[in-house]
Amino acid sequence: MIVVLHVVAGAAVAHVASTRLHDRSQGGFRRPGLGLLAFACVAGLLSHGVLDGLKHGYPISAVPDIVLGTVLAVAWCSAVRPPLRLLFAAVIVAALLPDVIDHGLAMLRWKAGWDVAVNANHIFPWHWPEGSGSLHPGGNDPARSLDFGRNRAVSLANHIIVLLIAAGCVLTNPRVFRFAPDPIDARAA
Repeated sequence: MIVVLHVVAGAAVAHVASTRLHDRSQGGFRRPGLGLLAFACVAGLLSHGVLDGLKHGYPISAVPDIVLGTVLAVAWCSAVRPPLRLLFAAVIVAALLPDVIDHGLAMLRWKAGWDVAVNANHIFPWHWPEGSGSLHPGGNDPARSLDFGRNRAVSLANHIIVLLIAAGCVLTNPRVFRFAPDPIDARAA
């Protein structure tokens, strides 16, 4: 799945986790405890596996995807209220971590031209051929070709489903954004 959607999924997990942190007595949010932070990070990491297991193509090429994903992650973390920034940053990083671990060196070798050793054996099972839903244009393998049958439509549908589920998660707690009014703050004014 593209980096941008892993960022969105990580942020969505953080939105759901942040519902446990609303402090009604003070009209704001408290910082997450270690347990919630760890649980949310594990959920963010596992969201990567769920997304990569779906049949998916890559509508954005690698470099623009990484740049857009980085900008989106920084913007999202900047937009949330200060006590929640660590939660959002940590979960988004956790959602991206499998790609960094399994593909990071290969990306450096490919895009930067660095001569680094690349381990062909991936750690995460959703990056193994048997566990990945990754589709690419061309090729003879119907299970891996974006151009075979309805794979392109399935990929698009899966991208849209991920965005809709993430939007639902964001809507569980839109008050995390600094610009979103909090009903408690409005009553105090």
